[in-house]
Parts: sequence; structure tokens; C-alpha cells
Amino acid sequence: MSSPKSRLTRRGFLSAAAVAGAGAALAGCAPPPAPAPAPTTAPEATKAPAAAPTKAPEATKAATTVPPTAAPAQAGCANMTGPRGFGKEVYGKLIPPARKFSPLVTINANLGVREFYKGESAVDNIVSRHMKEHLGLLVEPKWESGSADDDNQKWATAMASGDLPEMMLYLDTRTERWAQLVKADKLADLTDIWAKTASPHNKRAKGYPDSDFFKSVTVNGRILGVPFNQGDGSAANLLWLRKDWLDQVGLKPPTTLDELYAVGRAFMQKGLAKFGLAATGKRGLVAWHATLDPIAGAYGIIPTFWLKDAGGNLVYGSVQPAMAEVLALLRKWYADGFLEPDFPAKAEGDVTKVIASGEVGMYFGYWWEPQYGIDANQKVDPKAQWLFTDVPKGPTGRRGRANGQVVGSACAFLKGIPQIKIEAMFEATNWLMERMAQSVENCDYVLAALSPSSWSCSFEGYDHVWEGNEIKKGQFRPDWYFYGSYMPMSLCPYQATGTFARLKGVMDRDPKTWNPYERYYALDPQHVAQVGAANRVFGTKAEMGIENEFWGQPTKTMVEAKARLDKMELETLMTIVTGQAPLSRFEQFVKDWKAQGGDKITEEVNAWYKSLR
Repeated sequence: MSSPKSRLTRRGFLSAAAVAGAGAALAGCAPPPAPAPAPTTAPEATKAPAAAPTKAPEATKAATTVPPTAAPAQAGCANMTGPRGFGKEVYGKLIPPARKFSPLVTINANLGVREFYKGESAVDNIVSRHMKEHLGLLVEPKWESGSADDDNQKWATAMASGDLPEMMLYLDTRTERWAQLVKADKLADLTDIWAKTASPHNKRAKGYPDSDFFKSVTVNGRILGVPFNQGDGSAANLLWLRKDWLDQVGLKPPTTLDELYAVGRAFMQKGLAKFGLAATGKRGLVAWHATLDPIAGAYGIIPTFWLKDAGGNLVYGSVQPAMAEVLALLRKWYADGFLEPDFPAKAEGDVTKVIASGEVGMYFGYWWEPQYGIDANQKVDPKAQWLFTDVPKGPTGRRGRANGQVVGSACAFLKGIPQIKIEAMFEATNWLMERMAQSVENCDYVLAALSPSSWSCSFEGYDHVWEGNEIKKGQFRPDWYFYGSYMPMSLCPYQATGTFARLKGVMDRDPKTWNPYERYYALDPQHVAQVGAANRVFGTKAEMGIENEFWGQPTKTMVEAKARLDKMELETLMTIVTGQAPLSRFEQFVKDWKAQGGDKITEEVNAWYKSLR
């Protein structure tokens, strides 16, 4: 899941043979670009090939860390090297026109606070104008939240007053909020309008009507929401760390928890970092940025996840015996100053400021970190160089990380609003998803086709500018405007797989065959790093990913007791880690959790699980 920031940026995303050690290194992007340093090699024991250079050399293929997985480029790609008019020409051939509504249809939604470019606003920006032009649709803010706490407060006020958004974005069907909306009969029945309006591609991509994806939004046989997600690999972590600092301390990327600690301590002792590992703890050990879940995963568990035990039953990760070992390790790291003293109070966005400042050179993050935490750091220190590597092994050689929840995220609509508002959003979804499909399946495409955010489009003068017949990076990414408004319903679990396979195929082609758009993408260090990281995440999902097996709607006892149990869990785990409570307090917590509703919830969760078989 998660804070509004996560929901506005990435939501929260290839199978491939890949290296077990260091990934693509990412250099600072500020002009003029520095010459590419020698490749960084993974620890010898991993027998991994060398990582990519920090910048793809012009005369060679763009370097990444995994072998090609995409099909060979289609005929004609090599000839698509025309200048500026190329994009519009191809765009018009591939993408069918959208159904445009007249007069303009407006719909309000719960949005997050976003950055705007040169005086633009939530209702007047390059994306809103684009959507008005092609679709006759405008998404307006019902409210804008600046943090998770702010968002929760606005939701609480809206629920109490009944003044709800017309479109409710980023609902989680496993939560009390969803249960309350269902019980209060506040959600529009989408069954018939979805069947009538959603395109064949839209339905197929989302597994309509029989997939678990749709079961999660179905109540008493009626569809109350539109499911969305980019797949469990979209929200799975790698270890990101400073390559230039590794070089200074003479160490290689860590492969175990002990090596991770040694690298962080070396950064601190050299005076490069104040802390060994950046982490957030405000919402627990599992987060969307600077998370600690790979530490628990190295012991075979993920707190807050429902995990399958040896007998095929579901058990709650936070109360398993291995959790005591996780807490003991984190407790030691905290006492040693390896973790920031106030990390339990910091949300994900707060930790980004620490990463940006250069106080730390190592953290766990998603494939898109080159355009988030690392980008923030390189704006402060343009010479900073980062690389990614796998999450570390635990005492038994196990690697583990939380896979993102594929099922459970939904957009819903307020009961009683004019049907045309819902219809317009579904038509927008059809159009945006068609663009995604074309970007994966057609190589002769515009810049938007080369972006993992290809549903969001690319605009000259914003994310890119033309210099002669070449494209250069612009000053502002307009896809931020899409997140949290037009975009969410356009997501389906397998988009990222196809997109990154496509991008890998582009980067592995002879650079002489690249068109201007492909050249721009394949030579950009951020893009190269992201494609390498995404391929690595998807390629190791089966080996390292740990699934949350429960995606059902809240059980009876969850509605009654989960909020109280969650609060007790967070307070107990953090007081143990920070030394305010003894490690033995964990045993009492397990007993209390079970007695105060946990055992009953476990029964209900397993009853749900057995109903699926």
C-alpha cells in the first residue's frame, strides 16, 4: 500500500535469467555527463557478470544487467529514424481515437498534493488539457492530501458527514474503510455499466469476470469497484547503495545480512554516512520506500502478511517465532547507531529527505528509485553514483522480500452520481489501456511507448525537448499529473512485464537502428538503471518474493478488532527495537494478540482461504 505519496507516484509494479550480485550502476545526471567509469563487479562468490556502466556508451548497445528477454524488433524499426514529425505520425496510426464526451464531463476524486509546473494547477495542466481535448473529461480534486495522516483525517471527516468523493481512488478491499462503505451502501453498482462500456482489451487484461482480481471487488454477486494493480513485482525491493562510496571503502555489494552491516559501518567509519541503513518505521517494518521487510524476509517471514505454513494453513507473519530473531537483530543495529534514532517516527517521505541529504548511502527500494530517492540525492550531489543488488541472505542462506499485493486495490464510485461520469471514466480507461497495449506490441511508436508510464503520455517542453533531430531530457515529468487521477483504473497486473521486456529489447538492439525516441531512452542513465532493476525484480520473484496470501474482504473480527491489534503490534515491535521494552516482551505480545481477537481472525482467514479451493 501506504501513504498518498506512494499512491501518487508508483503503485503501487520479467521473468529473465539475471545476475545474483550487483545491478546497473547509476551515475549523476547533471550536465555535463561524466565519462562512464569502469563497470562494477559483484562479489566473486556470486559468479555474477559485471554490472552495467553508469552511462550507456553511444557506440555500443545500452548496457543492462540481464540477458535479452524481448522478441526481436519488428521489421521497419530500423528505418524509423525520421525527425520531429515521426511521433505524431506514428501515434495517429496506432492509437484509435477516443470516445469524446460533449459537453465536458467532470468528476471529483480524492487526490494527493502534487507538484505543478510553471503556474499549472490540478484542473489546468498539460494532462488535464490533453484529456479534455481527447475525451471531454476532467478529474477535479474533492480534496488533496499531503500525507497519510492527512488523508486518513479527510476520509474520517467525509465518512462522518457523508460528503464523499464521486470517484474514490486507491481503496483497499481488505480494510475497514471498504467494509464501512459497503455496509453503508455508498458504492455504486458497476456490474452492468462495466459489462457494457469496458473494452474487450480492458476486460481481458483485468481478468474479467472470473479472476481473483474481480472477486476482490464483488459483493453478493455485484461489482462495486474496478480492480487495479501493476503486479506483485511492482512493489518488491532491491538494495540500493552508493557505488562511489563502495569504491572508497574498498568493499563489494553485500550478499548477506552480516555483509550489509559491514558495508554500512564502513560508510559510517569513513565519515561518508551518519547512519548505516535508511529506514522508515512509522507504519511498521513493511513500507513502500526504505522498508525493512527484506530483513524479516531473510528469516523467511514478512510481518503483517498472511503466510502459508507447512500444513497449508495461513498464519500471521508478525506473531511467528522467527519474528523474535528479526527483532533481536534490528534491536542490535539500533543500539549500535546503524539505524537513525528517530526512524520509528519517520514516514517514507521523511526518509527521502535523509537519502537526498547524503546522510546515508544504503536503503531498500523499488525499481523506480532512480527517479525518486536517488534522483533527490543526485540533485544535491550530482557526482553521486548508485547501484542495485539483491536483498541479502539470512542465517540459513534464505533471501526474501515482500511481494506487492496484486489483489485488493480498487477504484469505486459514489452511489447516485450521474452514470455518464462513470461511463466517461471507463472510456478513458479503455483508451489509456489501448495505448499501453500498443506500446508493448508495436516497436514503431512514440516516446510514450518507451516509458514504463506509457499510459501517461509524454509532452514536448515538459519531460523532453527537441534539439535538432535529437531528444533531450526536459525539466518536468507530466506523468505526475496522471497519478491519482486518470491513471489508476488503467493498471493491470501484467503491464510492467510486457513493457520492460519491450524496453530491454530496444536497449539490446544495435544503436544504429534506434529512432530518436529510442535513442533518448536507451542512453539515459535513469532509464537504463530502471529497466535493469525491473528486470531483476521480475526475474527473481519466484526465488525471493513472499506473498501475502490473504486478499479477501475484512472478516467480522477484523472489522471489530484489527485496528486495535495493529496499534498494539506497531507499538510493541518498535519499543522492542528501540530498547524501550525487553525482547521477552514479544512473547507476551503474541499471547495478547491471539487472546484479543487474533485467534478468531486466523480461523476466519483460513475459512476464507479454504473457500477458494
